[in-house]
Amino acid sequence: LGAYGKALVYLARAQELGAPPTQLHTYAHALEKAGRLQESLREWQHLRSLEPDSQIPPHQIERLLKQ
Repeated sequence: LGAYGKALVYLARAQELGAPPTQLHTYAHALEKAGRLQESLREWQHLRSLEPDSQIPPHQIERLLKQ
């Protein structure tokens, strides 16, 4: 609902606790929505290494690089 800064606190903690990659997609999206594009890009790159068979991280990386 637009409270990306608040959400990032909880999503970062979920990452620290070993949340599954699909949940971390939300973290990467929240970073982007909060205007933290470079961090979002780094998170998608990390997710690409965790999910080598998924097309979602490469798509998001390409999309962010076009911005």
